Amino acid sequence: MEIGTVLYQQDVEGIPQLPTTLKGTVEVQLPNADVDTAAKYAVYAYNKEHGTHLEFVSTLAGYAAPFALGTLYAILFKARDGGKTKVYFAAVLTTPVKNFLLLFVHIYG
Repeated sequence: MEIGTVLYQQDVEGIPQLPTTLKGTVEVQLPNADVDTAAKYAVYAYNKEHGTHLEFVSTLAGYAAPFALGTLYAILFKARDGGKTKVYFAAVLTTPVKNFLLLFVHIYG
């Protein structure tokens, strides 16, 4: 998978490692309210667009990079889908005015 200059590599469990190649990217120490909010937004936006009923569970890992007028978050998180917990990846751009879901991918489970 590739987003601009951000490359994802597979780890031993088959779950992608989050990007660190985008200039200014930092790993966010969890728990972190901003990363959780971005992950919850990703679930909300995905549900709204696809008519699904995923429920955010927890954040597993997150990276943040300054981007234009906001922050680009790359987040690995768990969400419940019909009672089964699955792992998802999302890229979310947050700005003071609006948030944007750039990518939402089911990874595992």
